[in-house]
Amino acid sequence: MDVADLRESSTSLALFPPGTSKVDYTAYTVAVVGGDSVRTRVAVVVKDDTAAAKYLNRMVTGDKIRVRGTAYSAPESVQLSILVDWAGPVQS
Repeated sequence: MDVADLRESSTSLALFPPGTSKVDYTAYTVAVVGGDSVRTRVAVVVKDDTAAAKYLNRMVTGDKIRVRGTAYSAPESVQLSILVDWAGPVQS
C-alpha cells in the first residue's frame, strides 16, 4: 500500500493491533495514495528498532512510501491498522 503524510499518533491506543503496545511500537496515521478515495482511517504501526522504523523516522510530510504488512481492524471500527513488515520508496 502506498501512503503519505505520516503523523505520529502513538497516544491513540486504539491504533495498536493485538499484541502490540506503545512501549515498543510506534503508530502513524497516514493518507492512502492512489486508487479510490478511502473513507476508512488508516494507520501504520511499526516495531521500534527495525529497518522499517528507521526508514519511517527519516520521512517528512509529503513523502510517499510503500508499506507491506498485516492488516487489522477492530469489530465495529472504521480504523484499519497495518502492522508493517517492510517500508520503502514508491517506485515510479
